[in-house]
Amino acid sequence: MLTVRCSNPTCRAELVISKERAPVCGRCGAKLSLDLDANSKPRQWFNWVRRLFSFSGGYRSQMVGRRVAEPLGSNIKAKLDRLTKAAWGTREEIARAPLVLAPRSFQGLDSTSMIAEMLRHTRNVAPRFNAPMMTPRITVEPLCTAAGQFVEEDGWVKITVSSTFFNDLPAARSILCHELCHYVLNASGIREQSRDENERLTDAAMFVLGLGDIFLAGYRRAPKREYRTGHRLGYLSDEEYHYAAAYVQQLRSSPDQFASTEQEIETRLRAVVHDPAKRANLVAGYRRKFPLKTPNEIAQRIIDDIAKDNR
Repeated sequence: MLTVRCSNPTCRAELVISKERAPVCGRCGAKLSLDLDANSKPRQWFNWVRRLFSFSGGYRSQMVGRRVAEPLGSNIKAKLDRLTKAAWGTREEIARAPLVLAPRSFQGLDSTSMIAEMLRHTRNVAPRFNAPMMTPRITVEPLCTAAGQFVEEDGWVKITVSSTFFNDLPAARSILCHELCHYVLNASGIREQSRDENERLTDAAMFVLGLGDIFLAGYRRAPKREYRTGHRLGYLSDEEYHYAAAYVQQLRSSPDQFASTEQEIETRLRAVVHDPAKRANLVAGYRRKFPLKTPNEIAQRIIDDIAKDNR
């Protein structure tokens, strides 16, 4: 007999176990407590748990290497494409930064520290976004029409989590993910005119910034007892969340549509020096002046010098 349970008494999630990592709960990030019958063989019980929790790790682990079609009638792909091209940068920048921030990264952190960790991760994953350095204030208050709220007034930023979700840690983390994306998108000047479409764009941003696993771990819960209500957070359908998680993984693992650093610098140099002959002369002159620099470094130096002269 094998019993798998989360050591966090407030967690009501289905549990996960990973062959590569220490066993943790896929929703709250706490360690698992394993009670193993002495008659069970290690390989047998591990395989049994792996089959039982084949959905472990959220949609991401299910969808690696698989292609999924965009849900019929959805515009989520266009939003993901817009955000990834604005945020991720070149192929080399994409390769340097792991995408996913795992729920276990939050173990032992309070809400303010969680937000600070999300912002740090965002700066690594999305170097082209203007991810703020300032950590917003986190409050828990009654909210009548929302699970969370992002407010920016007179330079002060506040994220509010509804008191309804105060004792539901995975759900509170899901709310923080969404509201943090509002913070980052606002700072980066990215939004859509329609409120509903802007909320959908914000949900898509969670996956582009690598916060999708954390959101999916707590965004819904079915009622398990008559006196215990469930919840369902977010603005996308389950199929759209499923698609977003899979699609960003595909882009991240094979970012062929993104320019290389060399291509990007060449494009910027052409934008600064339009005349091909003048551009070639500049490059030749800088090569003689800086013989040890690479072509990328020479092009960047030309761009920087022209920008400095134009101030």
